[in-house]
Amino acid sequence: MLVKLVKNFESSVWIASKGASADARKLMSVMGLGITKGAQVTITAEGTDEEAVITEIEKFFRENL
Repeated sequence: MLVKLVKNFESSVWIASKGASADARKLMSVMGLGITKGAQVTITAEGTDEEAVITEIEKFFRENL
């Protein structure tokens, strides 16, 4: 669901956890991070709609994790 959300935006988005990072548009890369409920993550976005994508990801995490 997160990957689908990110694909609606133009900005590049990266998710990092436990010293590893992944392109948020690539499902297998995100799954490879092994992020579980309660894990600490860092989201980085760069592009024309970076603030909007960060806002939507924060909302997604609050509602789904």
